[in-house]
Amino acid sequence: MFDVFIPAAKNVISDAITGAIQMLLYGDNRRPNGVNRDRGRSTYTSYGRYYDRDNRREREERRNPRQVNPRSVLDYDNVVVDTRREAELVLAQMDDQIAVYGMATQADFYDALGLDTEYTDNKVGWKDLRNAQIERRRDGYGFILPRPEYID
Repeated sequence: MFDVFIPAAKNVISDAITGAIQMLLYGDNRRPNGVNRDRGRSTYTSYGRYYDRDNRREREERRNPRQVNPRSVLDYDNVVVDTRREAELVLAQMDDQIAVYGMATQADFYDALGLDTEYTDNKVGWKDLRNAQIERRRDGYGFILPRPEYID
């Protein structure tokens, strides 16, 4: 018991004195650059917290599929918007891209939805979206898009 209590008491006293001196010198209880507060102490890292964070993210994605970022070139089933008007605006923006640039990429589609894109999303796209449809789904409105073409 004394093997644990005495060193712990010394650390408390040392931290209190060091904190008081630093408060006098620096105006607060911060450490100057390069001084490690835990020098000589072992630290414990709980990796379970990282595991729990990843599981929490997966559970959240299952609960709210609108936030899932689909990465498959042909899989747009996970893309859902709240209103038909939103879906129409996305298709209108894609039509504008085709009118100006002669094509709209998968990255343009994800960008119109406010989703993150990857560089590979610029490798496929559409030159014509006349057959694109908006579909009512249980949790909002989705898209039925023609098969994208690979871009040279």
